[in-house]
Amino acid sequence: MQTYLLSLLGGALAAALVGILAPEGASRHIRLVSSLFLICVLVAPLPKAIGSVSSWFEELEEAADAGESGGGDYAAQLEAAMESASRSYFAQSLTQMLEQRFSIPAGEIRCTVRWQQDEELRPERVTLVLSGSAIWKNPVEMEEFVTGLLGCECVTAIE
Repeated sequence: MQTYLLSLLGGALAAALVGILAPEGASRHIRLVSSLFLICVLVAPLPKAIGSVSSWFEELEEAADAGESGGGDYAAQLEAAMESASRSYFAQSLTQMLEQRFSIPAGEIRCTVRWQQDEELRPERVTLVLSGSAIWKNPVEMEEFVTGLLGCECVTAIE
């Protein structure tokens, strides 16, 4: 775009310079030629722009055709995104519940969950990662709480 504007500016300056230096009798012809020259400079990028727009429309048509035949891809991507968000939300909610229940400051406990996926998604093992002042809390109580709540194995690690 910058080169286009510079070439347009240069063409306009050249046309003005020719108009100033031309003799009085040829001014009508010089203005006509200068105008035609400036129009050519203005429309020079149009073929490339039209080609870009047409290729863009072709890509859209191809994507629409692929979307009609491969709609399952989008459904699978949506399902994977929802599952990932659900897992993240589950771990965050469990972390907040433990922070409130055992009076742990925010950010000093993390929950990592290993998932078992049979017919339905369920937690297989929860690891509580303690740091800061949370290392002084009773880990056995936290493990029993999580095991009773979720019915899965729970282990504690200190960071």
